[in-house]
Amino acid sequence: MCESATGHILAGLQCGRTMRIRVRGTLTRVRPKIRVSTPGRGYKCIRILPLLSVFIIVTALSILALSEMSVVAKDTVTGVIGGGGAASRIMPGRAHTRLQHHKPSHQEKGMSFKMEPLLRRDALSVELTAQMVVNRYRGGVIANTIEKESIYRGPLHCNHPPRDCPLVPPNLCGRIDVETWLKETKTMPNINLTYVPKDCSPRHAVAIIIPYRDREKQLSMLLSYLPPILERQQLAYHIFIIEQIGNDTFNKGLLMNAGALTALEYHSYPGVMFHCLVFHDVDMLPEDDRILYSCPQQPRHLSVAVNELNYRLPYRQLVGGVFSIRTDHFLRVNGYSNLFWGWGGEDDDMGYR
Repeated sequence: MCESATGHILAGLQCGRTMRIRVRGTLTRVRPKIRVSTPGRGYKCIRILPLLSVFIIVTALSILALSEMSVVAKDTVTGVIGGGGAASRIMPGRAHTRLQHHKPSHQEKGMSFKMEPLLRRDALSVELTAQMVVNRYRGGVIANTIEKESIYRGPLHCNHPPRDCPLVPPNLCGRIDVETWLKETKTMPNINLTYVPKDCSPRHAVAIIIPYRDREKQLSMLLSYLPPILERQQLAYHIFIIEQIGNDTFNKGLLMNAGALTALEYHSYPGVMFHCLVFHDVDMLPEDDRILYSCPQQPRHLSVAVNELNYRLPYRQLVGGVFSIRTDHFLRVNGYSNLFWGWGGEDDDMGYR
């Protein structure tokens, strides 16, 4: 006996007969009620909102533009490099003032650079930027030469320059036991940040640029370990320690660019621009003094075999650690990128360049 179903249509099918069930209120078709709104005060407010938003945005942009123009107007000193790339967008005008009116001395411990996180929109081309760097260096050399010649009084002597240093340095020792050296070295010797061979004319003038922050122990080890090797290689070198101060995120590429510009402003070997730039990590020690820090014709990666990497190169484009590049090549590739904050990235970008 089938029970009478009031809400389930399967009841009639289960009894084997056709049942006509009238179900009321189970499904309802909802039809939207259209309200014809007449224009009123609320409708006018809604129409004004987009115009008000556009007005606020335009006002904010105008205020930003005026503030930027006021900052530029206050900075009356034109920078040495007007922009154009990583190597030319490092220091704002305040740091350029220091470079224009101050010549680095041996007693000066360092120079401060203000990081510029935003890139300039009016950047010059790479070629023009590089030429401006070279022209400024040449102008400094000519000015120094004129100053020295104008104050010299005395007899003139024709001093013959010394012979060139040999192509292969004769005083190299070969492989160095770094672990033994670390155990035996207890006191830090006198550090020579600048050196020029006296018995021969060096074939290469090298700038060693070390980006650094909060690693004083590694820095002291490197500064006591590296100079004797460079002297045995008969190089004219100067070591630049570029330190980032403050608590901002570390930007290694920007520091190395700052070191390159500082090296170009420094005339440790009169009349000669540094032939090449060597960018050196603070925790890298060469295990052989036959790893030459001289200036090759092409960029050279000096740390292709590192003990922590089982003396293997992870990938071909890696140029991190210790990297040597000629000064003119560094200007052509536009230096390092300033956009890599934190650990890594800037060396791979340089490798692709």
